[in-house]
Amino acid sequence: MSDYFGLKEMTRNGKTVLLSRQTDAVFDVPAACAKCRGTNLRIVGAGTQKVEELLGAHLPNLRIARFDTETKEGYAKNPQDMLLTNVDVLIGTHSAAEFLQHPEVTFGAILMADLGLSIPAIRSSELVYQRISETLFQVTKNVPTTIFVQAFRPEDPAIACAITGDREKFALHELRSRSDAKYPPITQAMRLIFRGTQAKERAMLTFKQAQAASLTSWMKQEFSKGMWCVTLIAAPSVLRNIMQELCPRCSAIDIDPLDL
Repeated sequence: MSDYFGLKEMTRNGKTVLLSRQTDAVFDVPAACAKCRGTNLRIVGAGTQKVEELLGAHLPNLRIARFDTETKEGYAKNPQDMLLTNVDVLIGTHSAAEFLQHPEVTFGAILMADLGLSIPAIRSSELVYQRISETLFQVTKNVPTTIFVQAFRPEDPAIACAITGDREKFALHELRSRSDAKYPPITQAMRLIFRGTQAKERAMLTFKQAQAASLTSWMKQEFSKGMWCVTLIAAPSVLRNIMQELCPRCSAIDIDPLDL
């Protein structure tokens, strides 16, 4: 199912479809895996609330609490003692990693550690490696604690190198992968942002010109921000040559955006 990783399930006109997070393209849910032809397909992914529900159903006697964006504002400024002395299991997002420093913590788990690899973004592997490394680093400053890392792709360098702490090996692999794909830092990325009247038309014209010039490019509408974006990837010299022609059409330019 790797061809469909990074897609969001949604309902459109009463039909379940998959939406690309990067391009907003819509795909039908496949009937079978394109590689193994298996038909036992499931949408994978669960938030902290769902994990809390599942854990409570299997182990009803546990005292469980959540620490995420929805709940942490309700706690005091220093919630560690208050939380960890009143609960058996704490479920949280990445921000909960700080609790691993608490002396009462003896076991931790990172669930679906490779889920971020499914996001079709240039830096997805880098961010997965960083998150796991940061979490494991919290443990090194505490009493001996067992950390379980659950992943569908444990052999991926972002997972394996984070667990072993081999930063150099991961960096070499990541640079090699980006070089093969001609992605930054081998090349440079430039996001052109279009706002205001005829933003879509100006973005579309720019996108078509980029395609005609055989540049790696994609176009996306940011609904929450009311704008259209065209992202280009090419050698820095190529982008410099076309900036004078394209810049007057757009409202802003972001060089090497972090959320590629």
